[in-house]
Amino acid sequence: MKRWKLVLSAVLTAAVLAGCSAQSGSSSSLAQTEESSQSSVQASEPEQSTEQESSSVGYQVDPDYDGSDTPVDFSELSAQDLNGNAVDASLFADYKLTVINVWGTYCSPCLQEMPDLGELAQEYAEKGVQIVGIVGDVMNSDGTLSESQMEKAAQIVDQTGANYVHLPMDLDLYRSDLGENLYAFPTTYFVDSEGKPVGNALVGMIPSKEDWQAYIDAHLAAVEQS
Repeated sequence: MKRWKLVLSAVLTAAVLAGCSAQSGSSSSLAQTEESSQSSVQASEPEQSTEQESSSVGYQVDPDYDGSDTPVDFSELSAQDLNGNAVDASLFADYKLTVINVWGTYCSPCLQEMPDLGELAQEYAEKGVQIVGIVGDVMNSDGTLSESQMEKAAQIVDQTGANYVHLPMDLDLYRSDLGENLYAFPTTYFVDSEGKPVGNALVGMIPSKEDWQAYIDAHLAAVEQS
């Protein structure tokens, strides 16, 4: 746990230094979509109840969790992958832990960590862990998916070796708890075999593959010990 806390401190620093705004940097006019759908890709207001947020954490990983960086429940997931195949919460069923990394095509810190994630996806598969990406800047202002952005995302996946399932952020995801709580790329969530949250969200680029391993191991242990 001491090691995990040290890594947490490093990542919070990296979040400040390396995080990309999920709102201002999007090339797919999320701000315009916000107006049309009355949804918001922003952080939760500080005035929200910490007690209420903490109750949704699910498995507790960090005992010092203060209710910030709210986790997201993916148990009602309804989406599609980059190839247009329908995806639901059964995506999580065969794994103890799923790491959900939300990224943007314009976000340099996101792209820097994707090669590590590609390697980790292979290395942790036998341990019951999978990695899923959600690309957050592929939506047009009318809520449809941009063909050019989808192609760009697919190219990035191929170039970075991040050869795991990636889901485009469509209007349904944008209007869900994910869209309401997401305020920076990259942001990473951890869920169990039902899509329920494991610990809190991590905002910002994880500094190294070793730090990723420490986070994954801590969250996997939380699930296995529950």
